[in-house]
Amino acid sequence: MALARALISNPDLLLLDEPLANLDRPLKKSLLSQISEIGKKEKVTILFVTHDCQEAMAIADKLLIMREGKIVQEGTPEEVYRHPFSPFAGFLIGNGGFVKGDIKNKQIVSNLGVFPLNNKTSYKEILLFFRPEDIQICTSNTGHKAMVVNGSYTGGRWLWEIEIAGDRLSLYASDPPPLGELIYIEVIHPPSQILQDME
Repeated sequence: MALARALISNPDLLLLDEPLANLDRPLKKSLLSQISEIGKKEKVTILFVTHDCQEAMAIADKLLIMREGKIVQEGTPEEVYRHPFSPFAGFLIGNGGFVKGDIKNKQIVSNLGVFPLNNKTSYKEILLFFRPEDIQICTSNTGHKAMVVNGSYTGGRWLWEIEIAGDRLSLYASDPPPLGELIYIEVIHPPSQILQDME
C-alpha cells in the first residue's frame, strides 16, 4: 500500500529504505520481482537501501557500496562481485578469501601461484581475492596443499572453508567437508587484485 501511494504522484525517484526487512524469504522474492517490474514499467528510478547482499544483487542495475557514509565502490552487480576494490566490498557482496602476493617483475608471486600484474603500481605487495568458484579440488595429489577447516550446506552444494599457509579461502564442493583432512586445490579463474591494505 505504501508503494502504491508513493507511485500515485508519478515520481522520478523512489527511495525504498530496507523495504523488505523482517519478511520471510518467499515473500521477499516475490516482492523483489514486483518492485523491479514496477520500476521498469513506470520508468522510475528506485534507490533501494539494504544490508542484504542477495536482495541487492537480485534487483540492482547498479550497486553502490557504502562504508561509514562514503561510497567505496560502484558498478553493476557482476562488476562489483568479480572485481571488489577492497576486502570489505569483497566480503560484503559474497563469499571468498584472500592471500597476499609479492609484486616482482610485473608479476604477483603468492602461495597459490604466479599471476600477471594487471596495473602498474609502486606497491610491493598486493591482495589477491578469490571467490569460491575460482578454486577447485584436484583429483590427484598435485596443486596446492590445503586443510579443510569448516563447511556449510548452501542448497545443492557445499561451501568448504580451507586453510593454506595460514590464509582462509572457500570453494564449492558436492560432498560434506572432511574436516581436518588435507586436500589439493588448483586455481581455475584469475583472482581480483586489490591494491589496498586489509581493513
